Amino acid sequence: MPKRNRKDRHKSNAPSGKRGRWNNAPLSTESAGFRRYYQAQSSLFSDEWPQFEKSLQSPLPTVFRLNAALPKATSDAIKQRMRGEFYDMFVQEQAKQLEQPLSRPDEAAKQQTTQQQTKNKKPSGAADAAGVVAVPPPISLPWYPGDGECWQVGAHIKVVRKNASFASFHDFVVQANDNGFISRQEAVSMVPAFLLDVRRHHHVLDMCAAPGSKTLQLAEMLCRANEQPLGVASNPVTGGATTSSGGGGSSGGARAAGSLRPCCSLHRG
Repeated sequence: MPKRNRKDRHKSNAPSGKRGRWNNAPLSTESAGFRRYYQAQSSLFSDEWPQFEKSLQSPLPTVFRLNAALPKATSDAIKQRMRGEFYDMFVQEQAKQLEQPLSRPDEAAKQQTTQQQTKNKKPSGAADAAGVVAVPPPISLPWYPGDGECWQVGAHIKVVRKNASFASFHDFVVQANDNGFISRQEAVSMVPAFLLDVRRHHHVLDMCAAPGSKTLQLAEMLCRANEQPLGVASNPVTGGATTSSGGGGSSGGARAAGSLRPCCSLHRG
């Protein structure tokens, strides 16, 4: 059991309404107010609400993109591991859990697409009646520019972390993110950067940069287009880190942004 902070020894035990530091209870995915509000907006939700709500409650898959400024040898090595070592790892574990023949590599993307499009399907990476968790193997997102520049695993990172068979993959994701080789970011969060079509002479103000994955993504896109951004400004936070970091925390993101040099630089506001 985690130790309590000594400063809290003499504090009242009365509930404060705030989540405790060591409260690891799962967050509720039910909200009567949320349901009433959106169902009142349109008649669309009256018929499709159960499916809509179930989709919102489903855990998001694990997605990360490669740093656009990586040396080609490093980038190719990561892609090779994703297509070889890690792909085989997930397929073998999936076959063991589901007791079915191994699927061919070219069927992985088709399998995930079919699972996502099937109605009333349990969320990807969810446990079945026997408690077995089947995680689809990693695929390269086809809509993301470049070959193998963005990868998705069909389960939340917490599901991957709990499976000992995926230990080496989980370690890779954590270390690569901390070293700035990859940036963990939700797929839907990557879309705005493509819609903005930012160029070097533009000024972009991110009003919700925490930790700044879209800002870093924009800088990477300019580097890929050989349009070096003039700079990335950010405000300092506790510990001297900056808020213009990439996915997974300020320190890892700052290293990712630093690896973009000379494409961009970090300036304290």
